[in-house]
Parts: sequence; C-alpha cells; structure tokens
Amino acid sequence: MDSLILLGILVAILVIIFFLMKMYRHYRLQHYDVPARDITKGHKFFMVDEFPEQTYCNVDHVKIKHGACCDSCGICVDDHNMKIANKKIPCKPVSVSSSTLEHHWVQGNLPLYSKCASCGEDCGTMPHICDRKCAWCQQTIHEGCSPKSDFCDLGPNKTAIIPPTCIKLKSVGIKVRKHLVIEEASTPDIKNWSPLIVIGNRKSGNNDGDYILRSFKTLLNPTQVFWLGTFTR
Repeated sequence: MDSLILLGILVAILVIIFFLMKMYRHYRLQHYDVPARDITKGHKFFMVDEFPEQTYCNVDHVKIKHGACCDSCGICVDDHNMKIANKKIPCKPVSVSSSTLEHHWVQGNLPLYSKCASCGEDCGTMPHICDRKCAWCQQTIHEGCSPKSDFCDLGPNKTAIIPPTCIKLKSVGIKVRKHLVIEEASTPDIKNWSPLIVIGNRKSGNNDGDYILRSFKTLLNPTQVFWLGTFTR
C-alpha cells in the first residue's frame, strides 16, 4: 500500500514537472526580443583585404585597395577613417519617426553599368568618387541630376522590405547591457507586401554565411536579417 502511495506521489510530481517545463517553453517562445542596431553608435563595418573593383574612400575620397565597408549602407573607408565616418556619415536608419521615407544617398562606388534614374545616362564612370546611390531603393543618380522624388518608394524590392517608417524601437537593459529592440512593427500600404526574414549561420557552407547575410542587409532593412546567435530573452 505504501509503495502505491509513493508511486502515485512520484507520478504526480513528474506530471507537474512536465507541465511546468511546457509552460516555461511557451513563455520563452513568447519573450524573445528582436534586436535592432543603434545607428547613433556608428556603422557596422567589416574589413576587406582587397576590394574587387575600383573603390574610393567616402571620407577623404582617395582611391583605396583595402579598408572597411559598412554592411548596411555600403560606405567604404580607409582603415584609419572608420571613426571619422562614424561621426560624420550617417548610416541608413532602421527606424524613422516620420510617415514618409526620404532617400538615403551614399556617394560613389556605384555598381558597374549603373544608369542615372533621372537622365538615363551612365553614371559612376569618372576616375574619382562621383554620383550617388540610395541605400534603400538602390537607384543611382548623377550628382548634377535631381531625383524624380525626394521620397523613396523602396524600389523594386519594396514588397520584401519592412520600411523603417513601420518600425518602432525601444531601449531595454541597464548600463553596459542597454540595447535597442523592436517594440512594434506595423503593416505598410504596399500592395502584395510580404516581408522577407533572413536567418543564417555565419559559418554555414564554405563560411559564406557572413557574406550572404551582409548582402541581404544592403537590400533589406537590417532588422530583417539575423544570424543564429542574435536572439536574446
């Protein structure tokens, strides 16, 4: 009889533990914060041993063979100019308080065969830093031409992008652990909008994961791109 009572107590304890673990797992799934980079602290640079194309520093405008590149807005700088760039050149914002989005122009280092969105002629072809590209819609334009609109429509990838006008951030944590997370994301007025979320492993495949994640950050809102170690509770 005593053994049956003990067995019953043991089963009851196991059932309670099971349900507590299930509830805790559900709690964890509901309380993961989606982090957002604080652009007021500067760019997110990665080092480039050798630029594959002719590249100019966005700070002092000289030709550089190696240096650093921002994985979000795409500016390129010489190694010793990273701190200056963080202070003088703003990165593309992941969130804005305005209801409309302006172009985020980045000077020079345009893709090959770029065409001016205003006049239709080749741009970025001079042997010095010249012309500009919007880090959101990716359109390129001559420095002497005027864009068709001061407001950005996010270009051909707009159905996959979460506009910064739709993201609200909040600060969490204390002191050195203080950081930004997404508090709210609203739905934009974009037909057939279906935002792309990219989650990858930096060391996956032939260690190309980091390159792929950086490529998506330049095309999307950086808050849409994560590596597996990103999420916090």
